Amino acid sequence: MSKPGLGATLELHSTLIERARCRLVQAPEGHDHDAWPLLAAIDMPESMAQLFDHEDVCVQASAWLAQCEQIPDAEQQHAWFLYHGARSVAGRDPALGRRCLAAAVRRFASRGERMGQVLAQCAWLEIDTCASPVPTGEAVGMTALPARKDLQQQVRAALAEKTSTIGLSLGAVALDCRILAGDGAAEAELVAELDAQLQALAPSLAVVDWCVASAEWHLRQSGALSTAEGLLQRAQQAAAALHSRLGAARVQNLAAAVLMARGSAVWPTVVALPIKSGRLDDLRRANLAELKARLLTRVPHEATCRTAVHDACVDHPDLGAFVAGPVDHRIAVAAVLAEAGMHAMARDWLEAAMPEGRAICNTFLADALLLLRAWELAVRGREAEAVEVAREPLLRRATGGHGALFPHAPRLAATLVGLGFLADVDAPWLREIVARQALRAPDATSPAWPWPIRAHVLGTPEVYLGGERVRVTGKMQQRVWELLCVLAAAGPQGKPQQFVARQLWGTSEAPEAALRVSIHRLRKLLGSDEAVVVRNGLVALNCELVWTDLQALQDLCERILDQAEHSSVSHVRSKVDHLLRLYRGGIFGSESLAWVLAVQRKVSMRFMAAASLLAEQLEAQGDWPGAARIYRRVLDPEPLSETAYRGLMRCATAQGDMALAFSHYRFCRDNLAIVLGRDVSPDTRCLAEDLGFLQPNGGVRPEPWPPAGMDCGREGLQRDPGPFDH
Repeated sequence: MSKPGLGATLELHSTLIERARCRLVQAPEGHDHDAWPLLAAIDMPESMAQLFDHEDVCVQASAWLAQCEQIPDAEQQHAWFLYHGARSVAGRDPALGRRCLAAAVRRFASRGERMGQVLAQCAWLEIDTCASPVPTGEAVGMTALPARKDLQQQVRAALAEKTSTIGLSLGAVALDCRILAGDGAAEAELVAELDAQLQALAPSLAVVDWCVASAEWHLRQSGALSTAEGLLQRAQQAAAALHSRLGAARVQNLAAAVLMARGSAVWPTVVALPIKSGRLDDLRRANLAELKARLLTRVPHEATCRTAVHDACVDHPDLGAFVAGPVDHRIAVAAVLAEAGMHAMARDWLEAAMPEGRAICNTFLADALLLLRAWELAVRGREAEAVEVAREPLLRRATGGHGALFPHAPRLAATLVGLGFLADVDAPWLREIVARQALRAPDATSPAWPWPIRAHVLGTPEVYLGGERVRVTGKMQQRVWELLCVLAAAGPQGKPQQFVARQLWGTSEAPEAALRVSIHRLRKLLGSDEAVVVRNGLVALNCELVWTDLQALQDLCERILDQAEHSSVSHVRSKVDHLLRLYRGGIFGSESLAWVLAVQRKVSMRFMAAASLLAEQLEAQGDWPGAARIYRRVLDPEPLSETAYRGLMRCATAQGDMALAFSHYRFCRDNLAIVLGRDVSPDTRCLAEDLGFLQPNGGVRPEPWPPAGMDCGREGLQRDPGPFDH
């Protein structure tokens, strides 16, 4: 079983490993003591790691280690065998793992191997951190281990002594069990130093260990997806060179976490299955991947969903009691649940962990609960409330310098970033989160999202790159602006190139060539060749790079009309401000382009419907000035809208201005008579009669209004009748 390129010593060790493995497998109860001399001859940690890289060895390691404890000279057993065996069984038998690691610590200490001693101590802490609390009778050797602060100093000292594969393994375990988590600068320095050493090291299982641990750290701490993917590629190459199935499986499970962070809905079956490994972070990653893979099947019933979550998170045979895990794993699982729409289950999952954690952990959990609540409010369309809930926890994260925001739930993270911009949280920090985690805007309506390119086509066309308005030097051709407006009207799906060419150039010669030239100029205007996509005969704006006010307006109108339930005044006002800010007039160039004119008409109708609905909600809540403001804007695209005139009449009457109310009725009546040659509708006539503007027979009331002694039922409606005495 020699592996090319490993050298003569490792080649010999590989032969010994294969012989020892065969003898151990043939005697699963550990009675074949002939295997122990073979193991004693293997005195290199990397070679021993190769032994436990075999799946059958990992499966039966518990029985061998249990037999080791019964041998009188157990303390003389190979320290590296005890270490790797304990790591292998940690996920299934934490008590046995602790005892064997304690024996390994003593063995390394007697041999003067400081690096191995610290490595075994870190592995112990990993079990102690991630497993359920240690029963009183099983705390064997706990007093021999140093406190966490002392262990931090030992880790730094051991890593400073030399650079080797053992150092990579120590660094990986230190990251897995968060040894240096209390000192962010030291942890970041460690990661940078060991990452830089990878290029000079030959493939080894220690390289795989470090790449996986470092990629997980980058994903968790900073959300740097590109860096994590580069480390995973290096780990995959090392695993392939070593023919390591277990190493490849570990890489695939973390790759699943990266796919999760990318927002991918495509999940290969292999990454959804937990690997047979005792490394606790590996188990957590596999668990999280399996959980999201199950949730993506969109199970119809909540009871079935709960069963799937229980199977994936609680009762898996390879996970045992470790699913509770550290705080960040708890939060990651809750985020996946919340993103899948199971908000109550996500809250229960976090709240169940709070009494168990320390004060600082409870702070993180409490902030996570608030952010998940903000996500739930945002999903339900209650944006104003969501902003208020998210403000404080986001401010604490920005102040604390957290580099990632729910990296395993990108849609949730993107929504919270959008809320952060609305809440005036540290904008540079939010933009850094967007760049590192490659977040996409939750929807086109996000008003403050840092879009690379913002294109306004309603009213006067404008383009903003990175927040700065593009100053067009020289004479910009009219066709380039019109092409931008046509593509904005076409939406994300785009339109055939021939259709766009006909719209802009009609029957002129070589319209396709003119279109290609205009596309080139439009890309130059937008500052990116990727801003305009030409594929399969279709041309469209890249919706991931380019924001358009037209698409944002259409999406916002649809959202308002779909979520017509009663909302608070502040919530409705925020929607009103957003809607009126987006609508700046008709689509540029629609007068000369028939198809764009049809789109403009459709957009105007949706705008009027959404605006009228919001105005009615403000009327129901007594915000008459706000409702009147909306009705006046509705008259801009449609000056003959009787719905808007009736709304203005009601608002003016409620505020006691009967003269203004009558003026609105008169404008409505006169405009309809001049433009359409018809009278007002029965609804408008009925309202005018109710307000006393008309007599029941249809004529204008000649006598002063209101009659003496009439009680109008609203404060301020008693006024001088002057405007109606004609």
